[in-house]
Amino acid sequence: MINQHLQAPIAELQEFIDCRPDAREVRKALAVKLVYQGYLYEEIQTILDVSLGSITRWKHAYEQYGIDGLRLNHKGRKRGASQFCKKGIKYTKTTGFIGFNLVGKCKRKSLGVPNLYFGQVYYLLYLLYLTRP
Repeated sequence: MINQHLQAPIAELQEFIDCRPDAREVRKALAVKLVYQGYLYEEIQTILDVSLGSITRWKHAYEQYGIDGLRLNHKGRKRGASQFCKKGIKYTKTTGFIGFNLVGKCKRKSLGVPNLYFGQVYYLLYLLYLTRP
């Protein structure tokens, strides 16, 4: 039987589970909910295929921060040219030499152009060469 003081957190967790589209957040909330419902950590580990340490971390995060402790902290990867590309473009501007490894390692998205092909990369680097100081 579930204790009276655990019914409110279980209801809050169920509401969170019902409205979250991200499976990772749902798994965290479901693990904590199952702990509060009296399941053993080993049973939860088998049901959700998660580690015992993860269950413990998620439970502590929920107890410390509430529902916000179960949300993903990942903000995504920053867009833009990598440090390698920035250094390579700077090198090309200052020296006039275009390195082949620069073209290979600078991905088209890192230059901020969605449909950039290798021939266009060469052309872009050529333009950079023409506009160097």
